[in-house]
Amino acid sequence: MDVGSIAAALTLLRTESAPLTPIHDYISVRPTLHILHSSSKVNMWNITHVDASTPSQTSILFGGMPGKESVGPTNALGPEGAVYVLAFPGLGYIKLTDVGSKGNGPGSWKVAASGSSTNWTYEGGGQAKVSVDANGNYTISGGSNTISGTVTKF
Repeated sequence: MDVGSIAAALTLLRTESAPLTPIHDYISVRPTLHILHSSSKVNMWNITHVDASTPSQTSILFGGMPGKESVGPTNALGPEGAVYVLAFPGLGYIKLTDVGSKGNGPGSWKVAASGSSTNWTYEGGGQAKVSVDANGNYTISGGSNTISGTVTKF
């Protein structure tokens, strides 16, 4: 949200009898402004569970927006254009690209996964569950659909 939008929202909240107070007062007192500010995260997603039946039985997630990549991101994943790699040491990886509302699939928001011809899709805040077997076959569920594919081998 840009500064002009915040100023417009604060102007709507101000009345003749109540002077304009600092923005932190509105966030704590008027949750509608907080909702307006955080609504841009509706199309964000997370990986909530990884079942790695792989040689190491572990996984590492890294990536993000270009120039803002991190190892083990803890915030919601996305937005459109963000790229993540879910790596399984000793086996391979899945490249996950947030494609926004573009592409195929039943949900409003989509994530392209390497090794699969189908996008994983979701509504609202997606909650992906990833399962990988020792042969590198994976499924991603928890959204509007379940997809399967094969990890890219190291």
